[in-house]
Amino acid sequence: MALEFGATDFVLANGDDFDSVAAVQQLSGGGVDHSFEVVGSTKLLADCLPMTKAGGNICAVGVRT
Repeated sequence: MALEFGATDFVLANGDDFDSVAAVQQLSGGGVDHSFEVVGSTKLLADCLPMTKAGGNICAVGVRT
């Protein structure tokens, strides 16, 4: 589905020991311009910091239930 919407790359996290930060940094050449946390996880939001280039944007989306 991501490819249908124009994504050129994606990371499929398999297992608890998967290092998503390292995967994103390697894939992007040092960090992305924009990152999004949309599930409400403080750990994932903290992971956005080292994944995002200096001067980049981090978007945290919250939906009250």
